[in-house]
Amino acid sequence: MRVLTVISLLFCGCFIGITNSKYVSGHLKSAENWVFLTRFCFLSEIGKIRFKLSYPQTYEVQNILMYFDSPGQWEAVYKNDSKSCWQKYTTLGEYDLDVTDQIYRLDKFNFRGCNLYNTTTDQLIPSEVDTLLTSTGAEVKCEFRRSLTSNRARWWYVVLENCRSLKGLNLKYEIWMTNGEPGDLFFEHFSADEFYILQVDMAFLFAHLFLLGLSLYFSYVLADRQLFHTTYKMYLAALSCEVFSLIIMCCAYGVYAQSGVENRAAKYIGRVFESGGVLTFELMLILLAKGYTVTRGRLSQSGTIKVTVFMTAYIIIYVVLFIYEAFFFDPGLVLYTYESVPGYGLIVLRILAWIWFTVSVFFTLKHYQEKGKFYFPFYIFYTIWFWAGPIIILVAMTQMKPWVREKVVNGVENCVIFCGYLFFIILTRPSAANNNFPFHVRTAQIAIVNDQALADFPSNPYSDAPSRPNFTDLFVVSDNGGNPIPQRTAAVNIDAFPHEKESDIFDHFTVAPPAS
Repeated sequence: MRVLTVISLLFCGCFIGITNSKYVSGHLKSAENWVFLTRFCFLSEIGKIRFKLSYPQTYEVQNILMYFDSPGQWEAVYKNDSKSCWQKYTTLGEYDLDVTDQIYRLDKFNFRGCNLYNTTTDQLIPSEVDTLLTSTGAEVKCEFRRSLTSNRARWWYVVLENCRSLKGLNLKYEIWMTNGEPGDLFFEHFSADEFYILQVDMAFLFAHLFLLGLSLYFSYVLADRQLFHTTYKMYLAALSCEVFSLIIMCCAYGVYAQSGVENRAAKYIGRVFESGGVLTFELMLILLAKGYTVTRGRLSQSGTIKVTVFMTAYIIIYVVLFIYEAFFFDPGLVLYTYESVPGYGLIVLRILAWIWFTVSVFFTLKHYQEKGKFYFPFYIFYTIWFWAGPIIILVAMTQMKPWVREKVVNGVENCVIFCGYLFFIILTRPSAANNNFPFHVRTAQIAIVNDQALADFPSNPYSDAPSRPNFTDLFVVSDNGGNPIPQRTAAVNIDAFPHEKESDIFDHFTVAPPAS
């Protein structure tokens, strides 16, 4: 596993970009006196934090405050406009207290680890002469580390504060936060809520790669039998997006495991691929529910418009939710995506897609009851598939501890997505043709029969309703000049010829030549 992670690091070196994580650095300049810097979920005994800080002497004395996730601390002060800077500070103790486990006064006199340096020469200034300098000629530099212990895993929130300042805050900072021993690839740089995400993603990447290989083989078999229909192509596209998503996420978490630097840009790219796969798969399920390539070769004009409008709205809302999360996500309030407005929006979209899926299956079975052998297991399983994610998210938000939610939901989502692809390939496997596999009309060959012959094939009729526009010309036969033959088409039920080989069935019928 370690070797595979190192390979991921080499493969994805180009993804290193935006950072916002367990190694945090930056230059904060603010007119406010109390500013949130970062957060981390430390384990109960082995969590460690290290600071490297510097600021102009004219901003003395700035303080680092460490709040934890108890109701009387972080929840009581963050985004609480009714409390002043002083009140937020005194939540942790009296203002003039010495250094404690939660208050670090960055004072060159009172705090070991802070010293005064000449800004020009970067030389240490002895304490007995520092008062001779002008206020603009020196800066305070601090470097120290602490171990954080508690009776359980806790979220800790790092804040910069100087309530006495009349000009705000100014700090250059580097912060390292760890949960494991140096060199512990899978735990050192990870917050406690992120443990095992990398391992789970890698396991499901290999599972999806196996499924993709099997699906490509089935595609070859279907194409050879002229049964490789549009819906199966959509399934392949969705599965491919999921594989690319897992590759990118494994690379992003692999780089993170090695360096402690989180690449949010790479994670967003991975989630875009995942969302594209989910949207394509949901569209495919809705089309199948409406009977496309199962009971009909085309959708009606009104059906096409409804699908187009719904999916366009679905995609636009998805994009808006992503943008909202990228620019308005507040790590001081939200621990993971599904606790935010974008997360609620994604859940609502999933339920709306299921409602349409249900309505479509109902009307398809109403007109084509003989397709129940395919549609009953299809509907039951994918109803569970649509609802599994929202139910687990609800359970996580109400019953699980905050530091286990993200990793549990990540594992469940991967499992649900994989099971959806796996069940589809089982349900539509080529060996189950005309039993479970519903795409029994060939893509390039169609029989032309009269009304009497139609009566002989009652079990698998295709809808012959005219429609414009189409998704595809799946069932159009062309003459040698490439022009479509304007003949009425009908599906052939292979089960109607129990003693014939499938390859010989279509020999019973001939295609009329084009009119001269």
